[in-house]
Amino acid sequence: MSESIEFPDPNGSSSAWDNAQSRFLTHAEYAALLLARSLPATAAAAETSESETDAPARKRRRPAASSAEFSDALTPIQFKLPADLCRTLKLLSIQQNKSMSELVLEYLTTEQVIRPVWISSRKAS
Repeated sequence: MSESIEFPDPNGSSSAWDNAQSRFLTHAEYAALLLARSLPATAAAAETSESETDAPARKRRRPAASSAEFSDALTPIQFKLPADLCRTLKLLSIQQNKSMSELVLEYLTTEQVIRPVWISSRKAS
């Protein structure tokens, strides 16, 4: 059993009342009105999708910063560190003739890793 769909006559009167003109709109006028109402939302959605595609690509993350990029004045700060790390920093500062602060800044701003250092002592007999 096949059904046929009958479209209304475009020039025929619809059930939509136009208060401004005090008359019923034709089917064609009503369809145009519905289309006009839906276009601003469609246009806004299209603008949004266009603006999202036109947006510049996100910047790539830069590699690790160097100590030269941090140029503000030094600020005193306190951290609790393991005792063996403090001893290692102290020994490295003596070996490299740098302050512990300079070493910490260097290790925080580069990819270098502090390896543990053991100090052995001998008793004098």
